[in-house]
Amino acid sequence: MRKILLVILTFTFLSACTLNDSTPNISEEKKVPEDINALILLSSELQLIYKDKKNAYLIYQSDGLVEPRLKSKGDQLIILLKDTPKENNNGKRYIYKLTFDNNTENLEIVINGKSVPFDIVSGP
Repeated sequence: MRKILLVILTFTFLSACTLNDSTPNISEEKKVPEDINALILLSSELQLIYKDKKNAYLIYQSDGLVEPRLKSKGDQLIILLKDTPKENNNGKRYIYKLTFDNNTENLEIVINGKSVPFDIVSGP
């Protein structure tokens, strides 16, 4: 009986540990919290705003259609944006919510295959 109980407790403990280590994620947001919205600068083309240690918002101004992807490489999270030109587009502000895992230490952003710096990195 003790062995069964030990196995159950071990399984429960390991399950709880994996819940805390989420995988990195990127999702487009239509609405952002007010504290984040107050930090968005209209003049910035590429901005990163940290919400906390696990979440940030990426703001990108583009005249094209943007497709985001993530790629992990060790402790580095690479944000890949494919920006496809579009005719008759007045520009759009894309807002993405980033969720980090416990291993993320560094961020890199790559737009159409080229590594680019953020204009502004901030937090509330």
